Amino acid sequence: MFSDKIKASVFILTKNNADTIDRTLKSVEDFNDIVICDGGSVDNTLEIAKKYNVRINKQPKECKDKQDNLFDYSCARNDCMNKVKYDFIFYLDSDETISRGLVEDIRKETLEEKEGNIIYKVPVCLYVGNKKILFSSNYPGYQNRFFCKKSGAYFIKPVHEKLHFKKDGLKIKILQNPWNVYIKNSSMFEYIKNNIKYIKIQAQSATSKSIAHIFRVQIIGNFIIFLKIIFKTFKNTILHGFGDDVMPIGIELGRAMIPIILMVFVILYKT
Repeated sequence: MFSDKIKASVFILTKNNADTIDRTLKSVEDFNDIVICDGGSVDNTLEIAKKYNVRINKQPKECKDKQDNLFDYSCARNDCMNKVKYDFIFYLDSDETISRGLVEDIRKETLEEKEGNIIYKVPVCLYVGNKKILFSSNYPGYQNRFFCKKSGAYFIKPVHEKLHFKKDGLKIKILQNPWNVYIKNSSMFEYIKNNIKYIKIQAQSATSKSIAHIFRVQIIGNFIIFLKIIFKTFKNTILHGFGDDVMPIGIELGRAMIPIILMVFVILYKT
């Protein structure tokens, strides 16, 4: 085990996350640069964060609506990314953690990778409460969570944001150890209610596209996503039942309904 700090940056968007931010920051203590980009917390989020070696910045006004709520997450992430010290960057949400194995994977990569023109696909591990989920329609799930600035990557899409980059001449590597996402157990209706804000933002953004694009992506594409989630959920239920290591059916049904609800909102906003 190395004793030196990892020469890489982690940035985290926050707003009123006092109940989870301590767990998140403990998981990234080995990083030499931790940047918090806060959206106006009024709870103890920032007081907790100050116990760690973090730098705190405000989310820019141009990323927010008139009620001071964040509506363009890519805008905030790109701004936060520009404030980090190192070329190697991991981005994390304020209710997520990095596994110990992933910390060491990243440490190794920052020591061995010399060119820097690289993006890393990182597997996700899901928890409902403190119970690790082994079977979910999310699996296998990977995101480009760790990357080097030299790749030219930047964030796109107002919600469900993702890294955009040119693949020509770029190395893409898959890491073995996960980052952890924690989900509260909920019914289908609670899950939808908790995500309705993001559905509306995504639908409003989609209406700027052409009719052909909306039909292909928002109608056909979302219906296919719905079918895939339903199929995987049915398969997991048949093979593994309703055990503690299986994603609760209410959450799975909520996930399945979101692309259908998004499809309906896009049609309503466009007409």
